[in-house]
Amino acid sequence: NPSKATPEQLTAARAAHEVVIARVPGSVWAGRSQLAIGSLYAMQKEYAKAREAYALVLQNYNALKGLCLTARVAASATHELEQHWTEAISAYRDIADYHPWAVPGLEAPLYIARLYEQQQETDVATKAYERAIRIYNKLLLDAPSPELATHVKGFLVVADQRLGKWDD
Repeated sequence: NPSKATPEQLTAARAAHEVVIARVPGSVWAGRSQLAIGSLYAMQKEYAKAREAYALVLQNYNALKGLCLTARVAASATHELEQHWTEAISAYRDIADYHPWAVPGLEAPLYIARLYEQQQETDVATKAYERAIRIYNKLLLDAPSPELATHVKGFLVVADQRLGKWDD
């Protein structure tokens, strides 16, 4: 149970992951270990170190798209936990840009608008929802599958609802 682990146990776990990285560099196992190192730092609320570890996933394992997406989402979450709103919003924009057809990438424009709402920046949140609608309408034109088109339509409905555009 990681939440009950001692700092020493977490340090030992990071060291074990560093061994994997050293022994099989460039492999999917090394990428997973790098991601795990970030998660271990995040568990200890060492968010800057966690983001450094996640950045190494993006730098060294960029061919592993799933791991990169997970690293981006996790890094975004650390910014939120520290209430670094500008950085969190920028990170979610990166998720939308780099992973437009993954569910977190599709949801990112809505999430950005919700972050503005949480900060009680109503006008900016409204503009963010309007931007989300434009993004979703554009994505619908290029949807690679009916399933993804359905996801996009669902997110489009949410954005319309948040703006009170019930007829849309």
